[in-house]
This record gives sequence, C-alpha cells and structure tokens, in this order.
Amino acid sequence: MNQTTTPAVSPFIAIIFRLLNYIEIIALIGTALGLALLYASLPGAQEMLMIFLSVLSAVFFLKGYEPRPVPEQKDGEPKLGFIDLLALQIVPKVAWIGCAVATTGILFRILNLKGNGELMMIGCAVLTAALLLVGIFIVSKPERSVGLMPLVYRAAPLCLVGYYLLMSEPG
Repeated sequence: MNQTTTPAVSPFIAIIFRLLNYIEIIALIGTALGLALLYASLPGAQEMLMIFLSVLSAVFFLKGYEPRPVPEQKDGEPKLGFIDLLALQIVPKVAWIGCAVATTGILFRILNLKGNGELMMIGCAVLTAALLLVGIFIVSKPERSVGLMPLVYRAAPLCLVGYYLLMSEPG
C-alpha cells in the first residue's frame, strides 16, 4: 500500500477543514427539514432552505481547497506525471467547485430565482466531466484513487438531482 503525505497547513486551517464535515452534516439535516417544511407548506421553509443550502454550497466550495494527500515516491518508481496531478489535485478541486455551483442552482430552482437553469447546467456539466474522469482514474489506478470516493458520493447524487430538475417543468 502506498504511503501518502499531506502538505503542511496551519493548525487553524486544519481545524476548519476538520469542522467542515460536521457543518456538512448539519447543513444536510437542515436542508431535509427545510424540504419537509416546504412540502408541508409551512412558514419559514424557504428561509431555512436558503440558509442551509447556502451553507452546504459554501462547504463544497471550501472542500475544493482542502489540502490533498500526495503519494510518496519510492526509489525506482517513475515520477508522478500530469495524469497523476490531474487525478489527485485538479479534478477533485474542479469537481468540488462544480458541486457548489450545482447546489446553488438547486437552491435557486427551489426558490424560483432567475439563473437557476444556467447554474445547474454549468454545475452538472462540470460534475459529469469530473465523474467521467474520476471513473477512469479509479479503474486505471484504484490504489491511488481511494481519496476520490467521498467526492463521488456527493457529486453523483447532485448531478442526478440537477439533471432531473433541468428536465422537469419549472415550478
């Protein structure tokens, strides 16, 4: 099994990125409650959705800037190339930002704001390309792609919800 090293970050930044997982869980629970209130036509549902989906979008955006582990090079192994840089650094960053854009598009769609179609289209297109590339990376080098699975678990459902909302009637 390959060992990895994570770039050194300040303790404050490490705490922030550790707290993002808990903030994401709180935002998902709040979003579920907001959707339940919205479908029950209770007051405060749109405000609740606006807050929690905005927080979730911000969490996804910040996860794009989280330091990613880099595999250690052993003697006799070839150096990491552009494909490894693409798989380990660039695609995850772009996909997390695509998650933020798609989440914002979904928020705009739920609140019937202008620009929801464009945001969802851009976010879902980015996520589709990123998921395709991540799939190729996972098949070609599964041992180096373990860190990409949390991204896949979030990006795939977001992409499906975004495409569903794009194809459905506005309202």
